Amino acid sequence: MRVRRLDVGRDVGLPIQVEEMLRQSELETKQAMGCSTLLLLLAAARGWVPPLRGGPGSALGAARRRAPALDLRPLPPLAPSVEREFVTEDSDLSMTDRSVVIVTTASLPWMTGTAVNPALRAAYMAGGGYGDVTLMLPWMADGGDQTTLFGSHRFPEPAAQEAFVRAWIAENAPDAVGPDGSSSLKIGWYPARYAAGLGSILNLDDITSHIPKQCDDVVILEEPEHLNWYRNGPRWTSRFRHVVGVAHTNYEAYTMLESRDGRVGFDVLAERVFTETVTRAHCDVVVQLSSTLRPLPHSRVSNVHGVRKKFLDVGAAGGPKARAPRPGDARCYFLGKAMWAKGYDQLLVFLGSGDDAKNK
Repeated sequence: MRVRRLDVGRDVGLPIQVEEMLRQSELETKQAMGCSTLLLLLAAARGWVPPLRGGPGSALGAARRRAPALDLRPLPPLAPSVEREFVTEDSDLSMTDRSVVIVTTASLPWMTGTAVNPALRAAYMAGGGYGDVTLMLPWMADGGDQTTLFGSHRFPEPAAQEAFVRAWIAENAPDAVGPDGSSSLKIGWYPARYAAGLGSILNLDDITSHIPKQCDDVVILEEPEHLNWYRNGPRWTSRFRHVVGVAHTNYEAYTMLESRDGRVGFDVLAERVFTETVTRAHCDVVVQLSSTLRPLPHSRVSNVHGVRKKFLDVGAAGGPKARAPRPGDARCYFLGKAMWAKGYDQLLVFLGSGDDAKNK
């Protein structure tokens, strides 16, 4: 067994043997919880809610009736900054001679965040001097799955889809590739299927079995909770020296919105327990894109996506042409997906509340 330090503040200063004992104890606890947590999550997904013992007047019943509605207020990160003393040899990513594997849950031409941003991250890391960067993407051999997500694009084999991904990167991130469109970026694939009920792509086997054995240094898990919904391989932290999770989605908020009355029910609690369990077990550190996400174990808040040049070009050109600017207007614009799931219903409520306050 290889003994190493973790990038976790509470581990700093402990004797390394004690650290290893704590890690093993924590792993055994999480493994024991795994089966029961999965059963609870599956039950919640099917709409089953455990009966309240003692009836409506019980303490549990009262607690559920007092459960708060969806709270969108920002939450503070667990650690607003990471001091240099907490950066270990394993967690120092400033050295470009390290091997980096980026594993994500979606692939182009599906224009979703977990397909676009990881592809750009991998391209810019390869173009920025990292000598060994591999992007692991889900391969859906099923034609129906491809039609659902890709529309008219169909790929008979992974090599055809890889050519599409590379062409898209060359067009949308020309400064990340060579003058001739060349890149040192490697692309790998793992078998997957689209789960329509979840609106997500799920892996069909152990993803680590498709990663070359020599790539055991750094792995970046895009949506670590999603990647570990179905997990039957070794612990990621046992395979790689350093594991970074990037949390893209507030699954707890989605679960609340889809629950019976938007409150914290059994399905929300099951999602919370499952997410915290798998992120704690499989990640050394979790990067959250925004403080609006509920803090996860070992989390830091940082917008590691940045802003694409294409979006900045819109502003440089004077902003959207939806209406003619008036003298004195601030040059501010917003670009985003016009989807209710992005919080437009809450925005309308807040705007309405503001109008009511003005009228009083």
